[in-house]
Amino acid sequence: MGGRRRWLAVCGVMVALAGSAQTAWRTAVLYPEDLREDLEVVRRSVHLLHPDPYRYQQRAALDHRIDSLAATITVPQPLPAFITALATTLRVVGDAHLEAALPTDVARTLQHAVPLLPLKVRVLDNDLYVEEELMGFRSIEPGSRILRINGVDASEVLGALEQLVPVDGNDRGRALRVVERDLPTLYALRYGTPAAHELELVTPDGLRLTKVVKALTGDEIALSFRPPNAGLRPWRSELYAEQRTSWMTLSTLDREVLEREGVDARRFIDLVLQEARQQDVLTLVIDVRGAGGPDLGMAELVHGMIARDPYRVVQAISFRQPVEGAGGLEPVYAQAGERSLTDGAAVQVPVDDPRLAFTKPYEKAFQGKVYVVCDGLTTDAGAAFVMLAKRSGRARVVGQPTGSNSVSFCGGRTTMVTLPRSKVRLSVPGMLFTIDGKGGGAPDQGEQPHHLVQEQPWGVARGRDTVKWSLLEMIRELQ
Repeated sequence: MGGRRRWLAVCGVMVALAGSAQTAWRTAVLYPEDLREDLEVVRRSVHLLHPDPYRYQQRAALDHRIDSLAATITVPQPLPAFITALATTLRVVGDAHLEAALPTDVARTLQHAVPLLPLKVRVLDNDLYVEEELMGFRSIEPGSRILRINGVDASEVLGALEQLVPVDGNDRGRALRVVERDLPTLYALRYGTPAAHELELVTPDGLRLTKVVKALTGDEIALSFRPPNAGLRPWRSELYAEQRTSWMTLSTLDREVLEREGVDARRFIDLVLQEARQQDVLTLVIDVRGAGGPDLGMAELVHGMIARDPYRVVQAISFRQPVEGAGGLEPVYAQAGERSLTDGAAVQVPVDDPRLAFTKPYEKAFQGKVYVVCDGLTTDAGAAFVMLAKRSGRARVVGQPTGSNSVSFCGGRTTMVTLPRSKVRLSVPGMLFTIDGKGGGAPDQGEQPHHLVQEQPWGVARGRDTVKWSLLEMIRELQ
């Protein structure tokens, strides 16, 4: 009982703090002339810093979108209204790395002190399903389909939240996965932060009902809910003896994250290959759903364990041309409130640059059958690995299209521009990577899998990874 009382006391303090924080971040307004000044900084930053800003529309079209947004700002606006409008406008550039983020202090408040919709959801066939309610009480049955949230059709909510997520080209998969991951904060930006949320649902058994869910802060959720996969290592391997299959789960390809978690990537790969030889493994599955990371060398590292021929990730790299400064050639940077952004053309690295060189496969690379599993959150280094594995003919790809574009995508060193008035943080990527080889599908989409597969609602209801178990069953039958 003592622990329960302490938990309630902590929650009471959090609710009191959240009330003032919630009011401050949503009601403080910004004046039109200040927001229009910020939009001019956005305009110059994109035109002068972005390595590929006119891929999907010409400069004049982008200017027109920014001018149109500026023209609509005629009265003071709260920060959420401005950043949602800005995010929708920037989406036309077609770059998932060009992103407007809340000021640091506001983002921290939203993460910890503002009551949010405490739901984890899945998007399947354009429908929203409850994966977990984050109060820890399981008051909503997993796998329930959401019909309405606070009186708004779930399809309308999904469509509105998608527009807040930057994507490569016209890809939708990444947007849906980000909505799944960030539903509470995205919903707060677009629809506000009521103290409770009314949900109209259909349970897995077909029962239609209405539930009222109390809003919780991020800190309250952390106290009451423990994710089912908490504590799992970011890289792990499972052996399925009946199928003679090894399943590698690589949830990130970010070197810094792996180092923090104490994962030695090369040693891990060596151990998996050693186990595969000892256990006479016939099939290797590399699951990179949700995996990303800025260093494309990680894609090379992972692909080396299955490659049979020399390979490379990219065939060209472009970046902004340095400008002549007092100390010689200097890269172009943007500072908070900077007014002297200098134009520069994009240039390509020389053909003999080491990043464009071919890499040899491991001497003891795996020689059996390989499957790669990916989804819309497989981006950057993760997406580059998928492209390598598919285009080399070394693997069959299963799942959803990657979140990074199949022709080229931006990344590398990011310039963070803090808009002078609103303090919104604008991330502008510095490099454009053109991927080696040629993928199938539309040029404004991610790499397409050989087998297009998604999770099933019944799997959400039962907490079962239907993609994984369907693939394992297929491997067993083929063997």
